[in-house]
Amino acid sequence: MKLFLQDLEERFLRSHLPPDQIILDDYDVMKMLKISKRKLADMRAKRQIKFHPTAKKPVEYRGYRDGKPVKVKGTRGGKNYYTLQSVLDYVQSITVDPISNQVNL
Repeated sequence: MKLFLQDLEERFLRSHLPPDQIILDDYDVMKMLKISKRKLADMRAKRQIKFHPTAKKPVEYRGYRDGKPVKVKGTRGGKNYYTLQSVLDYVQSITVDPISNQVNL
């Protein structure tokens, strides 16, 4: 875990921006945390990580079939963005101290 945080810190220190000004999208966060798209969606639903959604596109219809509107395939909602600070906050919130630090022998 320390190696992961050091690598992140080293990579983004070169950008000369504070962590709250570095913007990441879904792909960046999934790659950084090595998680799936579904896991990231679950984290958003449980409010474990802060995110900033863009406005959703209105649903487009291509016509009518049997008196019901038919949606255009391939339409999706907006995109989600995260700050590096929110990702770092999440990583710190799930970090567990080693048991050797918790037990006095």
